[in-house]
Amino acid sequence: MKTSVHFPQRRFDCDVCGKPFTENREWIDPKRRQTNIFETHIYERVKNKTPRKQVTLEEGLYEATVLEIFKHQAERAARQFDGQRCAPWGDEILLGEGHKPYALVLSDLERRRVIAVLPDRLKKTFEEWLEGLTEEERRGIYLLKEEFRTICDRITDRARAERFLSGWIWKAMATGSRYLIRFVKTRHSWWHEFLNCFDDRVPQGFVEGINRAIRGIINRAFGYRNFDNFRLQVLVECTDG
Repeated sequence: MKTSVHFPQRRFDCDVCGKPFTENREWIDPKRRQTNIFETHIYERVKNKTPRKQVTLEEGLYEATVLEIFKHQAERAARQFDGQRCAPWGDEILLGEGHKPYALVLSDLERRRVIAVLPDRLKKTFEEWLEGLTEEERRGIYLLKEEFRTICDRITDRARAERFLSGWIWKAMATGSRYLIRFVKTRHSWWHEFLNCFDDRVPQGFVEGINRAIRGIINRAFGYRNFDNFRLQVLVECTDG
C-alpha cells in the first residue's frame, strides 16, 4: 500500500552568517520526495535487472521517477567506487552497432571489479581520470608499475622471477602507498598461483567476461543514447557492494 507522509520543514537563520537554511532529516535526503529506504528499495530492484517498466507498475511510480531514483543512488555508489582506484586495466566496449563511439572500461583485476567507465577511449580522457591521484602517488606507482611489467615481460624463469619480485615487493611496501600495499597483500594471497604465470602464461579471462556482461547490458536496453545511464548501469552491475 502506497503511503504518503506530509510534514513541515522548519527554517532557521545561521547564527554565524545570518543565512537561512532548512533542517535536514536522516531518513530523507534534501530536495527528495522519497525516503532513503524506499529509494534504496527501487535502486536494488533496478540493479538486480528488474525492468524499469515492471518496477513502475508494481511500485505506483512514473517511469521517469524510477530512472531518476536509480541515477541518484547509482551516482552515490559510483562516488564510493572512485575512492577505490587501484592498478587499472583498460578495455574498450562498443556502445552500439556500426560505427558508434566506444567507451573505456577500467577494471581492477586483483579485486575483480569495474572501477570506472569513461565516455571514450582517448588518451586525454584517461589522463584526466588519473588526475584524481596526487603527483607523488602517480610518479611512484608509475615507476614501480613499469618495473613490475619489465619483470613479468622479460623473465621467463620461475626462480629468478621470485627473486626479483621479492625485491619489488620490498620497494612497494616502503612507499607507504595504500594502493601498492593493497596490491602486495593480494599478490601474497595468490603468490604461488602468480608464479605459475612464468611457467605457463594465463590470459586475462576476467576482462573478456566483463565484456560479455556489458554486452548483455547494452542488448537488454537496446543500446544507450545517454552515456551517463550506461556508465552507472555498468558500475552497479559489474561491481560487488
